[in-house]
Amino acid sequence: MTTRNAQSNSSRPDIPLPLEMGSMKVWIGIIVSAAIAVMILPGLWKLREPVPESANLRLPYDLSKDYWLYRHWMNKYSGVTDLPRIYILGDSVVWGEFVDRDATLSAHLNASRPGERFEYINAGINGLYPVALQGLVQHSFPLHKSQRLILQINLLWMSNPEADLQTSKEQSLNHVALLPQFTQKIPPYKAAFENRAGIIWTRHFPFSQWVQHLQIAYFKNKSLQDWTTDSGASWPPDYPNAHTNPMSQMEHFKWMEPQDDPSRGIHSDRHRPWFDKGMAPTSMDWVPMESSLQFRAIQNLIVFLKKKKADFFVLIGPLNAHMMDAESRAECAAIERRLSEMLTGMGVGHMRAETLPSDQYADTSHPLSSGYRSLADQLADNPDFLKWLQ
Repeated sequence: MTTRNAQSNSSRPDIPLPLEMGSMKVWIGIIVSAAIAVMILPGLWKLREPVPESANLRLPYDLSKDYWLYRHWMNKYSGVTDLPRIYILGDSVVWGEFVDRDATLSAHLNASRPGERFEYINAGINGLYPVALQGLVQHSFPLHKSQRLILQINLLWMSNPEADLQTSKEQSLNHVALLPQFTQKIPPYKAAFENRAGIIWTRHFPFSQWVQHLQIAYFKNKSLQDWTTDSGASWPPDYPNAHTNPMSQMEHFKWMEPQDDPSRGIHSDRHRPWFDKGMAPTSMDWVPMESSLQFRAIQNLIVFLKKKKADFFVLIGPLNAHMMDAESRAECAAIERRLSEMLTGMGVGHMRAETLPSDQYADTSHPLSSGYRSLADQLADNPDFLKWLQ
């Protein structure tokens, strides 16, 4: 039996192993090609999506969480002039929640051009509270040495414990991808470990950032699989994308916000003074600076910018003091004063914006078009700002 088996085995033809057929070279070629594609595709895609050459450009509202696109635009902003640029960083107060893009703070500064040597860039993003703003600057803003910035501080994020991220009840927060995931506890942010780890991975892996950009810009913030299997808004489900070529979506990218946005601008029903909307003065439950998470983020961001040798100016406010009762107004002024003293001690140029006329506010913090014009005039007349521009 043993001899027969030995003869049978010896008569079998030799079957070459995969490695002997050169497949190792094939797999190496596949891996190398995939690695090259991962490295170069995001860069090549930027050629397909050049930064629009338009005055007063701002990131469209629907793309507020597209940090890949934000970085691309801020890094390659072509603008409409050859003047050096000053980027204005902040939340929706900078972005211009109630106004069109030609009536924001940056737009009015461009119209008046204090210093006559700069172009002002709207680098604001909606919903960007200080803790998230710190993350944006550290991870997504193309910060360079001696880069000129105006940092707008909206203290409304300290006006109650919930806004200051102090409450332990879970909240649906904006811009969670910009939050510290493991280095600082944010009480209402309770994401699972794998979600936090995925955010850290995406921050340091440009290919993942680019894939996220494609999902946000072309596929309604869905993965390709989720977009394809989307059941639709009707009942019974009609699966509108099931037979749609995903490549056709690449033609639907909205480079800029609509010129006549019905929700913003002087023709919008929202573009009205706060007192015409039924709002009334209210009490603010200000969080003490010593325990405020938002104020700590402001401090950390200023220290970070100084460490990076950025050339920046801080704009404090202007909050709508007309909507505060007397006690809240006094507490707000005290916080602004202490912040101003801190900035002076750190050698940081700044301006405490004066409260605008009541009819130039849309709510507790957002100016209307006329309010942004008044704020730009304040900056243009401020000695510290003019000195900083020199």
